[in-house]
Amino acid sequence: MRNFWVLIIILLVVAFLFQVDFIFYIVYVCLGIYVWNRLYTPYAMSKVTLERDFTDHAFLNETQTAVVRLKNNGWLPLPWLQFSESIPPELNKGDQINQVMTLSGYKTIEVSYQVKAFRRGYYRLGPMRALSSDLFGFFPEQLAYLPPDYLTVYPRIISLTQLGLPSRLPFGTLASTQRLFEDPARPMG
Repeated sequence: MRNFWVLIIILLVVAFLFQVDFIFYIVYVCLGIYVWNRLYTPYAMSKVTLERDFTDHAFLNETQTAVVRLKNNGWLPLPWLQFSESIPPELNKGDQINQVMTLSGYKTIEVSYQVKAFRRGYYRLGPMRALSSDLFGFFPEQLAYLPPDYLTVYPRIISLTQLGLPSRLPFGTLASTQRLFEDPARPMG
């Protein structure tokens, strides 16, 4: 950035010394591009919204689809927009969500990806970050951010009869070696 201003000052000095109109024209164009990029990218990024749509629970070995929406609510297009979504390895089927695209004015782009519930637990989807900057790289990147959401993976459901647990009822048909209640009539020791 500092080199840009040094170049502009040198061009202005040369233009004033030699009275060359073309060099004045180059200075005006460079300053116009600088001002345009200074105002354009922050305004365009302020109009971008990010959304994530998914079901917040799943059962073991179930595959779900998560949809990420990038909306440009303004009339100014973004020449480039890079977005990335973090997915935990326990849910990832090998897909990395990291793309670069152009986002026109008043346009919505949907990107869907699959998550597979390999293990039970409470997992974080996200955060999602979207980066953009001006075409010339004069200014630092602008950031849009979507906080993480959480997915609960339930364990496999097994009925009690499949577990083969012994009966712990005080009265019943199956005898248990562990007593629920102490029998005062049985002496110990």
